[in-house]
Amino acid sequence: MTKHSKNNTASSIFSYAEYKKLDYGTKRQRLGNESMRRFDACALCLNRAREPVACGEGHLFCKECVYTDLLTQKKDIQTQKKKLEALTQEVEEEKVRAKEAARERVLRDFEKGQLGLSAFPSATGTKSGADEPRGTKRKFAFDSSTVENLAREAEEAALREIEREQADALKN
Repeated sequence: MTKHSKNNTASSIFSYAEYKKLDYGTKRQRLGNESMRRFDACALCLNRAREPVACGEGHLFCKECVYTDLLTQKKDIQTQKKKLEALTQEVEEEKVRAKEAARERVLRDFEKGQLGLSAFPSATGTKSGADEPRGTKRKFAFDSSTVENLAREAEEAALREIEREQADALKN
């Protein structure tokens, strides 16, 4: 490979043949009458401005074009807000469904554990070498806040388990 071929693209200036391949045209072709907007033309409809209105930056518009453009933008914003509200409501409903599914799973696991059908050993089983004599009833001292905390923790654990299962299902 010669030195000239290595440095062929190093220059930012194109050759005459390269310009012709680009089909870029001359300045007169690129910046002709049709590429320039008239001074009194509306920036939205590109026609001669009827009842002209200028913005703070000096752009010229037709009064009718400005109003129609603002109304369409307002309608678009309203539809986007409705879509956003629908999406947020859908997300909230999905969270409620997921929480309800977690609660059902906790209850099902608890019932299986009480019936002895659970695959996991129950934490409420009998202790070996208990201090109390066999046959006496144990009394638990739980207040309502402790029960609520335990139920919430169990639901959160079940919810994490459901999310993990869904993620595994998506991977496969």
